[in-house]
Amino acid sequence: MTTNRFLRNKDLIPQAKLNHIGILGLGGIGSQLVPLLSIMGFKKITGWDHDILEEHNLSTTMYPQGALGKPKAEVAENVSKMYAVNPDEVKFYDEYYDEKSPTMPKMVTCLDNMESRLVAYNLWLEQSNRKFFIDLRMGAMAMEIIVATKENDNYLDTWLPSHQISQEPCTMKHTIFTASIVGGFGVDQIFNVIAERPYYAYIWIGLMPLEMRTDNLIVKTR
Repeated sequence: MTTNRFLRNKDLIPQAKLNHIGILGLGGIGSQLVPLLSIMGFKKITGWDHDILEEHNLSTTMYPQGALGKPKAEVAENVSKMYAVNPDEVKFYDEYYDEKSPTMPKMVTCLDNMESRLVAYNLWLEQSNRKFFIDLRMGAMAMEIIVATKENDNYLDTWLPSHQISQEPCTMKHTIFTASIVGGFGVDQIFNVIAERPYYAYIWIGLMPLEMRTDNLIVKTR
């Protein structure tokens, strides 16, 4: 790594805090997070997804056509290593994230269902050194960004079981631009937390037309 790699943002992003992060779910949103967090400078990245890249995924992920038929974890790991500070510290697992999986203080989730998110949150909650748990959710034209930290955690106020959430038709689950937007907002929230900048713990964004709702402004005294 050259000494000038982070010259443009070394005074903005505290690189020492970019040590290890977990990405749970490597589909639409996850495919956006993988290169962004690698470029941002995280020194160790771990991810999980037990799914295969299929043709219909090409319109909603950042993965190349040549990767069709391969595990998303394998594809995502290869993408991350293209940009990572330490390619040898990138490891993605082709398996479900569950109660037996390891935990990390810094985690971002974009899993397929609410129950899996709750499992991940509860595991994160057990860590005395937990830093943040960021949950990214989306439909075709709307998204939610939820941030929980050890000091400010209202995550369960936003959680609903999957059967209580209106299901969109499978042909309009989400779009590549929705995934891109929510992925970018997720990385922005990671930055806000680690840099101790103000942020909203809850954000809802609709794209038809553009609308935003926010709640629970967190302002940390330095």
